[in-house]
Amino acid sequence: MSAGALNEKITIERETTTGDGSGGSSSSWAQIAAPWSKAKPVRGTESVKAGQAASVKTWLFTVRKGSDTEGINASDRVRAFGQVLKILSVRPGGPDGSDLRAWLTIEAETQVGVS
Repeated sequence: MSAGALNEKITIERETTTGDGSGGSSSSWAQIAAPWSKAKPVRGTESVKAGQAASVKTWLFTVRKGSDTEGINASDRVRAFGQVLKILSVRPGGPDGSDLRAWLTIEAETQVGVS
C-alpha cells in the first residue's frame, strides 16, 4: 500500500482513570496516536428497537505500524469523521492480511441513533 492511500487522519484515544484523593475517581479519554489511515467502509445496518431507529456502520482503518500505534487494543477508541468509533479488533497487516510488519488494521464501528 502506498503512502498516498492513507487519506484519513484519525485519532486513537485511551481511557485514563484518576483518583480524586477522597476514594473516588474520574475517567477521561486521552489521545495516544494520530496516524494517517486508509479508511474503508465495510458494512452498515439499520434497525428499530423500542420504536427508535438506529444505524451501525463498520469501518476498517489501515495505519502504519510504529511506536505510536503499538499497543492499540479494543479498549481504546477511534475518532474519525467527527464521530467516536468503538474498536472491535486490531490485527497486524493490511485489510487483506498482507505485510504483517508494516501495517495494522483496526476494525471499528459507529452507532448512531436516529429519532
